[in-house]
Amino acid sequence: MVEPIFDDVLIRNLNVVPVALTLLVLYLAKGLCSYLSTTLVANAGQRAVTDLRNRLYGHVLNQSFTFLRRNSTGSLMSHVTTDVEKIQTAVSEMAGDLLKEGLTVLGLVLVLFIKDWRLAVLSLVAMPLAFYPLVRLGRHLRASAETSLRRWRDISEILQETISGFPVVKAFGMEGFETARFRRAASRLFHVNMRITRTTAF
Repeated sequence: MVEPIFDDVLIRNLNVVPVALTLLVLYLAKGLCSYLSTTLVANAGQRAVTDLRNRLYGHVLNQSFTFLRRNSTGSLMSHVTTDVEKIQTAVSEMAGDLLKEGLTVLGLVLVLFIKDWRLAVLSLVAMPLAFYPLVRLGRHLRASAETSLRRWRDISEILQETISGFPVVKAFGMEGFETARFRRAASRLFHVNMRITRTTAF
């Protein structure tokens, strides 16, 4: 009575071992792929941003005095620091998402071909139609991101002007005026960033 039960449990456990090992291997492979994806994308993004920042700084130094008079110090500093950093963040996030989603789509297509090649072919034909809304969304996000960068530059300019001209602000009692100006700039940035958030939430 006990022996058949023991044998049955032992056989079941033996069948579980390969499944457990397979799951462990898949989990480790997933972690390795995630690590490689993150580090490779970050490396590429950081290298691109470093090169862009160096080129931009050299470009600014080669400009004429007229150019420097037309552009405030805060605006130029924002171009070299904040703008480039935001580009790096956007590129890294988008590249990582594209890599992950691309591998997911490739895996799904392979599964479809194994299960039903006709359905897989139909899916490949319909795929361009699915990408059209994504292209439109990408253009909208790019326009919003450019607006966000301009709003960041506005804030940087206000900060630079206020801090460098602090004695003048205090002497003429312009604290209220400068505070209101900063709040308007911060509010515009808030609304742009919320528009980006609502768009990406889909």
